[in-house]
Amino acid sequence: MPFGKDTIVSRYERSYQQVNTAAKEVLKRMGSLTNDDVITKTLRGAVDAQPVWIQLDDSEPRLTKVTIQARTRGGAPNVDLASEVDKQIYGYLITH
Repeated sequence: MPFGKDTIVSRYERSYQQVNTAAKEVLKRMGSLTNDDVITKTLRGAVDAQPVWIQLDDSEPRLTKVTIQARTRGGAPNVDLASEVDKQIYGYLITH
C-alpha cells in the first residue's frame, strides 16, 4: 500500500469509445501501451519505465469516468505523472 496519493479521477461527457481511444493514444505517445483488457475496461502502460493503469467506467449515463494510477519504478506514488496523463487525455478529447 503506497503512502501518498497516486490516483486521479476525472469524468468526461464523451462516449466510452472516444475516451478509450484517447487513453490508448496518450499512452502510446507518452510511452507504451502494454495491456488492453476489454473485459475489465483497463489499460496498462508505462511512461519512462513507470507503470500507469487507466480504468474506464461508462456506468453513468452520458459520462465516462477515468481513473488513472501511476507509480515510480520503485513503487512509490506518482500523482504528478497521473495528472499529466489525465491532462493529455483531456487535450486529445478536445482536439479530436
